[in-house]
Amino acid sequence: MYYTCAALKIGDFLRQGNILNALNYICPFLFSNEYSSVFKNWYKVKKRVLIKVKLIYFFK
Repeated sequence: MYYTCAALKIGDFLRQGNILNALNYICPFLFSNEYSSVFKNWYKVKKRVLIKVKLIYFFK
């Protein structure tokens, strides 16, 4: 229930364009013991995808 409420609150902040408040809600989840490994894996995948996209545009 807590995570659902937090997700709704983050969505409200993003719809209002208030990114700093959204980040204040997101950061504790990302660095908690429960989700830190998930966040680290997601960040690694995101980084690899960005590198691939940059290489594709570079060689076109």
